[in-house]
Amino acid sequence: MLTIYRRHSRKCAHRSKGGEWRKCNCPINLEGQLGTKYVRESLGIRSWEAAQAKVRDLEAQSLFPEEVETAPVTVEQAIAMFLRDAKARQISDVWYGKLRYTLETQLAQFATNHGLHYIPEIGLEHLREFRAGWKDSPISAVKRLERIRSFFRFCQASGWISTNPAGAVKAPKVTAPPTLPFDRQEFRSGRFRRSAEIHSS
Repeated sequence: MLTIYRRHSRKCAHRSKGGEWRKCNCPINLEGQLGTKYVRESLGIRSWEAAQAKVRDLEAQSLFPEEVETAPVTVEQAIAMFLRDAKARQISDVWYGKLRYTLETQLAQFATNHGLHYIPEIGLEHLREFRAGWKDSPISAVKRLERIRSFFRFCQASGWISTNPAGAVKAPKVTAPPTLPFDRQEFRSGRFRRSAEIHSS
């Protein structure tokens, strides 16, 4: 609880009346518990009513402190932290190199070209456009998309974004080549029989 009182000057005619005397122009001090600390200081105020209002404001701020907004994480910062985490998990050098290329070279450049400086600014439509620019084969594009998804899962788990925009990006369709039937020469050579024996064993 905070208490205000007048600190009378030596020349004040009301000095003997104590700190609770209101009808003089001496400065007002503050003393008491404010949150977790004990304070004793001058308010720089001479009006008793203004000092009371100041105390109410201080106590309200102590009970209901304003939330401090943290700056959003930049794309470069998020990529650097993700790669440090990947290194700490001791993934293979080959996979780490692919992560670096996908994120540092491709995603970071895409974000720069589109004026996307912070991770929360990258949305689903941006990632669809990003995917549309890949020249990979379908199977390679699927693997690249998984690297992007793992990066944004990391961002979501870190609390930088509320949802993973890459999770809604559909993977390219991978079509397996059809198995052709044996021709007459292969059938006569016994290849058909050996294949059947392998599958039946």
